[in-house]
Amino acid sequence: MSRYRRQVLLTATVLAVVLTQLLSSPAFAAVPEPGPGRALWGGTTGLQARESALGRPLDVVRIYSQWETGPPQVSTADLRPIVTGGRRTLLYSSTINWGSWRKEARARNSDGDPTNDVAEPFCKTRPVVPGTTRPSGKSWFAAVATGDYDAALRRWLEQLAALSSETPALYVSFQHEADRLSDGQHSEYQPCVGTPAEYRAAWRRLRMVAEGSVGTPKPNLLRRGGGHLVLVAIYTDWGFWHTANNPGTKPRALVDVSTGQPLPGGSADDQSLHSARVTAWQPAAQDYDIAAIDVYNFSGSAGPNPNRVAVDDPATPVKESDQWLSLPVLLKPFMRWATNWAARPDGSKRPLMLAEYGSVPDPTRPGRRAAWFGDACRFLSAPAQARFHGAVYFDVAQWGLTTWRWQKTDGRWSAVGGPTGPDTRSIAAMGQLGRSTRFGGTNPCPA
Repeated sequence: MSRYRRQVLLTATVLAVVLTQLLSSPAFAAVPEPGPGRALWGGTTGLQARESALGRPLDVVRIYSQWETGPPQVSTADLRPIVTGGRRTLLYSSTINWGSWRKEARARNSDGDPTNDVAEPFCKTRPVVPGTTRPSGKSWFAAVATGDYDAALRRWLEQLAALSSETPALYVSFQHEADRLSDGQHSEYQPCVGTPAEYRAAWRRLRMVAEGSVGTPKPNLLRRGGGHLVLVAIYTDWGFWHTANNPGTKPRALVDVSTGQPLPGGSADDQSLHSARVTAWQPAAQDYDIAAIDVYNFSGSAGPNPNRVAVDDPATPVKESDQWLSLPVLLKPFMRWATNWAARPDGSKRPLMLAEYGSVPDPTRPGRRAAWFGDACRFLSAPAQARFHGAVYFDVAQWGLTTWRWQKTDGRWSAVGGPTGPDTRSIAAMGQLGRSTRFGGTNPCPA
């Protein structure tokens, strides 16, 4: 064997040993107990795939699932390896996917073939009368709230509880970002999916089914009742910054985008963010455990690549618009609202979670996103943020820890083509964030 090959083999062996030590470190041996101390560190499956580069396993992996004719089918074969050994748990979201129905309707109605046109709003799948295939005429939330899906809900929750047997908790969310149904034309889907009042009633029924208090008494699956399941209500960041709006109308901004603070001169409800869109979609205090948010530094594109990112270009003498926002600014409305309106039944502070968060890169400053992670780590590590029980990174699409080629048009930057490779600076910063004391390690936050 050549000296070069021996050296390569030795280097690879050393790296493998170091990585094995990192991933088996006692500090990261198991998912921690939920609480205000060590927070859960996690992300989507994209971030899970980077665990070798990050130097530690995730605490929690975000899983997305769809309702079709009832609660999602739990793919135990796919999910069991994630949670085996108690090294990771799940934040499992379910969605009645009206967004895909709307997208399908628009595609069918604009393809030039009138034979496949559909009426809008297009409610592709409707709830049925129990024991039949006959549509019940109810919205999905109303059907859940009135008990039509009790048996299916219980089976779904029992499957998830079985997956959580080796971890202190498994996190479950009913209807991902329901507050979007109060946003412009999206509200046209409320007759199909449900109104805010029906959503709140559905949460109440879900909690009762999980407790085993519906019909014949059954074991309580909720962590507060001796089980493992923790109920998480997840909202959009937009819902805390704006009021609701009906079709054809615009929402009213409640918050200054540059500071995250309420606009001056507003009513008491505006200042406290009671007027925020999410308020109508808030379950009763006893019906959920954690309030969570999906929040992003620059969310300019719904597509896979960053689009029209507005940052000041240091290569030009002209001061341009810079819409780069720190995590503390982005979270201020959520935290203000939660303090005012999300107390637990006993009046104590409710735990919070970042169910999705992310940042695009800065096209002009390669290290700016890595620095953004460092700032986020220091913010989350402060005692005042102890109520955050987890931070789950959305390593998908424009927020993926990848690099792009850029072009500048009209003062804004858009990616050209797909990702060009890993963003090594951001990956290193994210790994250091995960090994910080806030998330159970011994490292300081990334610089």
